[in-house]
Amino acid sequence: MVFACLLITVGCSTQPVETFDGTELDDDGVAYDFQLDDQFGSPVALRDLRGNVVVLTFMYTNCPDVCSIVTTQLDGIYESLGERAAEVEVVAISVDPERDTIEEAHGFLERWGLTEEWSFLVGDRASLEPIWGAYYLAPVSQGGGPAGALRQLSTEPYLVRHSTPVYLIDRTGHRRIVFTQPLDPDEVSHDIHLLLSE
Repeated sequence: MVFACLLITVGCSTQPVETFDGTELDDDGVAYDFQLDDQFGSPVALRDLRGNVVVLTFMYTNCPDVCSIVTTQLDGIYESLGERAAEVEVVAISVDPERDTIEEAHGFLERWGLTEEWSFLVGDRASLEPIWGAYYLAPVSQGGGPAGALRQLSTEPYLVRHSTPVYLIDRTGHRRIVFTQPLDPDEVSHDIHLLLSE
């Protein structure tokens, strides 16, 4: 009888555990906190989003290429969550402090029909640089006009070269998963669902 119970216990414990598709982060630390202004001029702090899964990425409103791709992908993922989307916060942080104002962030999300669904966070360079560093970004402006704060006085166009990681932060505020380009929307959606089920 005891042997039979042991067999049943062993059999039950060998069920496969579903794993994440993205790159799991092994630091197991609390995600770097920040507070910036959103597209409505309201302060948003990462710690205030606890209780939801946070999808965090980086972009800028004048981006002519990759930001549109990421926005399209994340919009599709967000829509696919259905009712569970209410448990997910999509947050984009600017990599272009000289041009990304509250008004520009609002206009960007408005063009995508995401004004009420996402948060596009902006701030000055001094506020943004520590966040970029904590999430392993090093945006570089290319072409047109002077560098740094003087860019806002220039009418010459320029691009911001930057990576576009997508981080998944769990309900407790821990940075758990990162995806890099090219994104597989099904994999991102799969991992969001796993975090929602924890």
